[in-house]
Amino acid sequence: MDASSDGMKYCFWNLLNRRRAAILDSYEYTFVSAKSLILHDFRVYELQRQVKLEKRSYTHIHSNL
Repeated sequence: MDASSDGMKYCFWNLLNRRRAAILDSYEYTFVSAKSLILHDFRVYELQRQVKLEKRSYTHIHSNL
């Protein structure tokens, strides 16, 4: 094997590894984005649920006066 083919192999594997790293970074970004959206939606849901419970208890307390 001569030096030029070794250089080509190195170049190919370097590009392949960089591409794999870019794909993994993309998946990680997508996962983190999806996770933050889920957490955001869950927080909104919990806040809405809490407001409903507070309204319900307020209505219940004031209707019994």
